[in-house]
Order: sequence, then C-alpha cells, then structure tokens
Amino acid sequence: MIQTEQTVVTPCGTFVAMWDEDESVPVAYRGDQQAVAYFKAFLDLNVISGRNGAVLAFDSLEPADLHGFCQSREFGIAVLQDPDDFIADVAMEAQDDE
Repeated sequence: MIQTEQTVVTPCGTFVAMWDEDESVPVAYRGDQQAVAYFKAFLDLNVISGRNGAVLAFDSLEPADLHGFCQSREFGIAVLQDPDDFIADVAMEAQDDE
C-alpha cells in the first residue's frame, strides 16, 4: 500500500513519486514518461548528496531526499509534498520550536 506520494514538476511534464509502507519496496514513478526520463537524467548528470551524504540514485530515493535536495530552479524541477505529509512536517517543526 502506498504510504507517501510527492508530485514532481519538470519542464517536460509532471509525475508522482510513490513510496510503499514496506520499506523494502523501492520508489515507483507514475505519470508523464518524458518527465520521469528528464528527472532521471538530471540525477544521473548531477552529483547530488542526500541527508546522509550519500549520492542520490533514481531507484532508491527517499521522500526527504527528493523534497529536500532534488528541487532545482536552474533545471525547472519542483517537488510538491503530499498535503498530509506537509502538515505532519509543519506540526513536528512547531513542536521542535517549543
């Protein structure tokens, strides 16, 4: 069952990155195949480090890495979090500030 979804907008279209609640299931992509190919090429051609310092890979992205490190104004890539995840993140930040 899909637990987390994030929408990715590229100059070639949009797609959704989906993560299953079973962490052994890799990220899946659904949507415009040209947009998926553009995003994959972006990751392949640019060395992008994630939260733990490891280079990000298309087949093993995590939600926090996609949203936190894969957005690029220069390459026209924007990542939109699932609204429920966004609200949960805001609530956690508010608790941390207290």
